[in-house]
Amino acid sequence: MPHYDLGMAGAEPMLTRCHSASTPEASHSSRTSITGCQQTAFGPDPATWSSARAGSGSPRPHSKREVDRWLPIFTWTRAQVWKEIRRSGLPWHWAYQFVDRLSCIECVMSPFRQLVIGAYFNPDLALAYQSAEASTGHSFKPDLTMSEVINAARTMPAPRPRDPFQLAQA
Repeated sequence: MPHYDLGMAGAEPMLTRCHSASTPEASHSSRTSITGCQQTAFGPDPATWSSARAGSGSPRPHSKREVDRWLPIFTWTRAQVWKEIRRSGLPWHWAYQFVDRLSCIECVMSPFRQLVIGAYFNPDLALAYQSAEASTGHSFKPDLTMSEVINAARTMPAPRPRDPFQLAQA
C-alpha cells in the first residue's frame, strides 16, 4: 500500500458508517459518494504525485460507496507549505520546532531521531510501548527496541526549538 494511502485506509470503517447513516433505509444497490480530503504534503515519490493528488477509489464489487480522493497540497514542497502558513497566519503544531514532519508519536516508519524526541516529550507512551515489547517478546522494529529509544531520550540534551519557517528554506 503506498504511504499516502495509509490515512485513508484507516478511515474505511468511518466511511462505511457515514454511508449507513446517510441512507438507513436505502436499497442494497444505492451508492453514497464521498470525497476524502487530507492535508498531506511531501509525498514519498514524485512519480505517484499525479495519481495521488486526486482520484477515484475503485469501489469493491460489494461496496455501497465510492470515495474520491483529494489531496490539495500533496505536491507542495516543504517551503511552499511553510510560506502559505506564514502568509495566512494559520496556526501550526509546536512539535514542528523539533521534527520536520508529524505522524504518530512513535511511528515505526519514523527515523531514530524523531522516535527519540517523541519519547523525550511523551515518556509514558514510550514506556507503554516498552511494556508491550516485554509482554509480546517482539521489538518495536526488527533492528530497534523501545528500550534503546528510551535510553537515548533519557541521555540526550534537552531538544532546542528551531524555527520551522527557516528550516523550510534550507
